[in-house]
Amino acid sequence: MARKPLTKPRKHASQGRSRVTVDALIEATARILVRDGFDKASTNRIAGRAGVGVGSLYQYFPGKEALVSAVIERHGQQVMQVFRGALAETAALPMEQAVRALADEATRLIVRYLQ
Repeated sequence: MARKPLTKPRKHASQGRSRVTVDALIEATARILVRDGFDKASTNRIAGRAGVGVGSLYQYFPGKEALVSAVIERHGQQVMQVFRGALAETAALPMEQAVRALADEATRLIVRYLQ
């Protein structure tokens, strides 16, 4: 039976410098995934793109699956933040205008994500 990939971080960054490293790793992972896809993403490529050594990557993440999981989690948080703001802005609008405004915001999010 194949071993299930680890998707949880090894440890959480607590200091400013380590948070910068983790952010760089997550951002590099996202860029590589969008540009080249999952199969071409590797821990070596991700670390190189982030400007850190692969050993630093492994301090925080057990493998690329954990990094992909972190990208998904971060993206979900960002989407929810945008939609919470959009919902607050449209709460007083008539339903038709609110739906149009939310659809416009969703479209902007998708376009921004694809760039």
